Amino acid sequence: MQVNSRHHLRSDAVSEVQAALADRLGV
Repeated sequence: MQVNSRHHLRSDAVSEVQAALADRLGV
């Protein structure tokens, strides 16, 4: 269960970074 929670957090962080990158690229 801990691993699953960790994976979810990681996925969330990646999503945030991707959104920031898209914003910078102006996509």
